[in-house]
Amino acid sequence: MARTTDPALDRLLRRWNLEVDARASARVPASRNRTLVARDARGRRLVVKASYRSADSRVAREGAVLAALGPLPREALALPRLVHSDPHAGAIAVEWVAAAPTLFERRSVRAVRSVGAALAELHRCTERPEGVDANGARDLGFFIRVTPEAYVQLSPQTVQLFGRLQRTGALHALQALQDSAAPQCLLHGDVKRANVLCPRGGGVVLVDWELAHLGDPATDLGSLIADCAVDGAASAVTLGRALLGGYGRDVDRERVVQWAAVALLFYVYGLTQFDRVDGPWPRALERLALGFLLRPRRWARRLQ
Repeated sequence: MARTTDPALDRLLRRWNLEVDARASARVPASRNRTLVARDARGRRLVVKASYRSADSRVAREGAVLAALGPLPREALALPRLVHSDPHAGAIAVEWVAAAPTLFERRSVRAVRSVGAALAELHRCTERPEGVDANGARDLGFFIRVTPEAYVQLSPQTVQLFGRLQRTGALHALQALQDSAAPQCLLHGDVKRANVLCPRGGGVVLVDWELAHLGDPATDLGSLIADCAVDGAASAVTLGRALLGGYGRDVDRERVVQWAAVALLFYVYGLTQFDRVDGPWPRALERLALGFLLRPRRWARRLQ
């Protein structure tokens, strides 16, 4: 059996009788977990994910969601089939979805409508997987209340970003959004184009459920609209219409727009703080996010 550089992961693979597919594993993008491709005794390809730290519950959470939702009859919501799970080790193995480009690569309006239908089915689900609660939701207090300890670690670009948020009244809008009541349901928690696979046979498969939690359904919808907004306002509007058209349920569109603003602000924060990107692009995304946040009615009308 081919070995990894991690003895604990090697023991897990032996217990599950899996062989590492070194060539396929080399093409797996870097992530916050140990992720590789393996084959079982029948030759099936499986994706194996394992937490680096035992205290990290995200992979175990994904396993709990897939175990709870997998056996349920579904019409639009498709997810990878769970083959092995070890919550104590924080590890899972799921079936490989063959020859499936991501929504980021395909950029299909039809596929985005399918994502809307899948999220509607997920948000109707009454299952509450073990270990899945409100933890994992985006903390708006991150922007609203910056501690002195956190402030001194901010890059100059991020300090300027936070200053503009304060001057524009964005912090008051974020506080109002956080304080407002909203329905609670099971959420994917990280809906973006890279986490949506588009198989050749049609439909979509939602992957990477590590951030699943209970919360406001508008956050899942806003998350994908924000991801599309990275390509500009026109992309956000076109694909946002398709998404909400596929969702088809009564939803507060203004709230969806504001949660898209939150996701976009976190994206801009990542650019300024970690990538140290400055210039026209992050500022354009920041202005779009502030438009979503401060003028949600205007943008909600454009999504009809």
